[in-house]
Amino acid sequence: MALSQTALAGPDPLALDRQADVEVLDFLAKVAGSYATAPENRETTIIDRRFGPYETFEASGLWFYTQLNTGDDQELYRQRLHQLTVSKDRSKVTQRSFVFKESERFVDVWQNPEILHQISMEDLEPALPDGCDQVWHQGEDGIWRGKVDPATCKIFSERRQANIRIGADGYYHEGVYATSERGFDEAMNPIWGSKPGEYIIHNRCQSDYCADEAAALAASMK
Repeated sequence: MALSQTALAGPDPLALDRQADVEVLDFLAKVAGSYATAPENRETTIIDRRFGPYETFEASGLWFYTQLNTGDDQELYRQRLHQLTVSKDRSKVTQRSFVFKESERFVDVWQNPEILHQISMEDLEPALPDGCDQVWHQGEDGIWRGKVDPATCKIFSERRQANIRIGADGYYHEGVYATSERGFDEAMNPIWGSKPGEYIIHNRCQSDYCADEAAALAASMK
């Protein structure tokens, strides 16, 4: 199944094993699409395009692609391919993120999703070490909330030449994707990122690929 341009568009997801994948499909229904920060947010200008579901190559789970463009010129900031799997008790969805070894081959791949049919696991490598997966669960209020636990997510920072811990949380609710990331030293003292409870808010775009929203962001910078 190829990447779709909107949530669960394209091939009928019912062709999947719904008993096995219903939680992942529900999560993707909230995730897929394009999001943008508000034009008046001059400090953070982001367009975040998210496309899926995508069944791929020899790996398990369902996958979706994301690309972030930021700043006045909407330069490429980050691109990822994410693997989604559901826990045995079906209560949680785990999101593991990968980067492309030859990232230049996949720039703006959201415009040409057929390119992703050509990849294999050899084209990818984990974006972060083990322990840094984002784990999502759906609350009784229907909101999907996800967390990267800094207690388990430790990386080596080239800039700081030291081990640091990474924490992140976010949620999807009524067309809003909110995200927050922060870093800690090994003693769990905050060293960068947002304060607890502070989020960067992205609103679901009302035009394909956020075309109108991108124009509004560009106009706000003039």
